[in-house]
Amino acid sequence: MRRVNLPPAHPVRRTLWPLLLSVRYGVTIPSEISPDVSPTSFRAEDERSTLGGYELADQALCPTFYLNEDGQKSLRSILRGVAIAHPELVYAPQLWPLLALFLHYHSEPIARACLLGVLERGRTVTQTKSEWKEHCLALEQIGRFGFVSRQVLRAGAGHVEGSNGLPSGAGLDPRVQLALWTVAVWQLPFGHLVRLVDCFLMEGQKILFRTGLLLWKFAYKLTLNTQTKPMDLAEAAIHMPLSPGLFVKRMFSILNFSQNDIRKAIQRVQQLEAAFPDQAIPDSLLIHPCVKAGYATCASYLLPSETSSPTTYVHPSQCISVSELAYLIRSIAAERLVQLCKPVLLFTTNTDGTSLQTLYARAASATHPESILLVRSSSGCSVLGAFCSDRWQVPKRPTYFGNGMCFLFRVRPGPITIYSWVGARDSSTVHEGGSQSFQYATADGIQVGGPSTSGLPGLGLDVQLSTGTSGPSATFDNPCLISDVGDVAAQFGANKEACSFSVGLVELIGFEDL
Repeated sequence: MRRVNLPPAHPVRRTLWPLLLSVRYGVTIPSEISPDVSPTSFRAEDERSTLGGYELADQALCPTFYLNEDGQKSLRSILRGVAIAHPELVYAPQLWPLLALFLHYHSEPIARACLLGVLERGRTVTQTKSEWKEHCLALEQIGRFGFVSRQVLRAGAGHVEGSNGLPSGAGLDPRVQLALWTVAVWQLPFGHLVRLVDCFLMEGQKILFRTGLLLWKFAYKLTLNTQTKPMDLAEAAIHMPLSPGLFVKRMFSILNFSQNDIRKAIQRVQQLEAAFPDQAIPDSLLIHPCVKAGYATCASYLLPSETSSPTTYVHPSQCISVSELAYLIRSIAAERLVQLCKPVLLFTTNTDGTSLQTLYARAASATHPESILLVRSSSGCSVLGAFCSDRWQVPKRPTYFGNGMCFLFRVRPGPITIYSWVGARDSSTVHEGGSQSFQYATADGIQVGGPSTSGLPGLGLDVQLSTGTSGPSATFDNPCLISDVGDVAAQFGANKEACSFSVGLVELIGFEDL
């Protein structure tokens, strides 16, 4: 396979890859498989979670390699089935890019069989978080065995220091950059990756480590050319100057490299981690699962604390804190938003002005229709709002829109309180009057939650976004959301159960795909 330089589009790969699996691992890949007989096939839309396929993946390693929409659905469906059929798998980021490449040349059943063939042969791919981290760190140790020059080794195993003795910036530590070689190899051009898989199916993990060593050397050369930029293996992969054939030739010019070197490197990593835990690279810099058991991805990884995050994150709100936003996001019933999207600021009166029409325009340009409406009182003592399931826009005919995923909330005064749809709590109330009045929009204002006896909605804003109203709503069974008496401008209703208040800040938070 080292010398078979087939172009990416060559039809022989339809039989070559299953043949390599058969020869290398003794796995038989039938030429035709009925999609209906495989226990890992989950084609029915009502049986497939919107998160299907992401269970074993890493946020940094979900490439599609130009697969169309149907191909991407097949990829997630197969991986969903694999995760269910193999509960022993904890974290296997390499499965995603491998399967994406298989699907370019094979039908869904054949691609699934190829992936299962790789899995059945033990440690061909990493299957746990500890294995993944050990492989990430093992390349440095392999370099120390003499497979790279001393200059290259110093560039990858050193430490960039700032003037204060601390790392000079997030991600600038060369050891971290080097450890991320496991992601960088999959950022090679498509033609290079196809040749890489040709060799990988025959020789296993050695091919990935050879690729990592070669990228390390090229990244070092890029560092010399740019002087000030830190070593970046991903950039070296993306801008690989060699043709696929020459790339493979250079990869195999690394002599005397064996599986035993990989084993020794991993053992060395384990010894160092145990002996010097205070010097270990934090797991959060190398491991970013798409789905963390018991938590929402966005809340767990994009919003872990007020001061840190393993991924680049710009907090979109001045109304509420990171942890408060995380709490609201975890309360959303839509898994797609909670797990696979990040919050972004669509509109704020601080910079966009107090125009309801501008809010509508910003909402119209959002990637997803769902949004979080945040309202802060003029005093700053009260913060309230709503999660809105539908895009804010004025319908042709005045009518309520939205669905039961909507909810009202009060953030301050605390604790945070969520008022969900009454129909989600008690199905007997679904058909009562006003119990499905979710969102209402006109040129004169917006409302969330239809009004009850007070005549005021659960939450309302006027056209100038300067005055808000709140009262009990039959849709959410909520009290007036303003509980700080100092913020009450006027009271309404027979029992003064509703009020108006002066608005200091309005924000609309939308969602973008991760």
